[in-house]
Amino acid sequence: MGPCQGVTVVDLTRYLPGRSCTLMLADLGAEVITVEPPRVPSTKMKSIGQDTGARYLAINRNKKSMVLDLNKEEGRAVFYELVRKADVIVEGSRPGVAEHLKIDYSTVKEFNPKIVYCSISNFGQDGPYRNRPAMISIASGLRYSGCCKSSLTSQKTPCKRHHRCAHGNDRDFSGPL
Repeated sequence: MGPCQGVTVVDLTRYLPGRSCTLMLADLGAEVITVEPPRVPSTKMKSIGQDTGARYLAINRNKKSMVLDLNKEEGRAVFYELVRKADVIVEGSRPGVAEHLKIDYSTVKEFNPKIVYCSISNFGQDGPYRNRPAMISIASGLRYSGCCKSSLTSQKTPCKRHHRCAHGNDRDFSGPL
């Protein structure tokens, strides 16, 4: 039993930010159904039953998994049936991909008007950087550089932020990227 008991989540994400989000919901009691594409799933991790690795098992614990080809009408039909019964959808594709696949909010709300739709992308769904690719190292760099902007000392100079790495060296993230 957990605070999310009775909540059904459809997980369309493939990378760590989305999978971590749905993992927390699963750990809190939600029924999470991860939808994998028919090709190599989850950043080249094997799906369950195919020499499953520890990383895949760790990030997908407490979740159910199914393979759907959302590029095909048959796959979308099964997905829409999931949507009818779901409370939450979490997707993590580039802006425009969900619309192309017909799994975007405006489409799925026709099947379930009460659906909560969470879309995770690198730089948001609109704005000047929406189509730029990114990896976690870029996002971390932007985050750390933004920390100093909001952390000015009384002399209006950025305060130093340090991050202790696993090997023990201090890294200063207050300078230019």
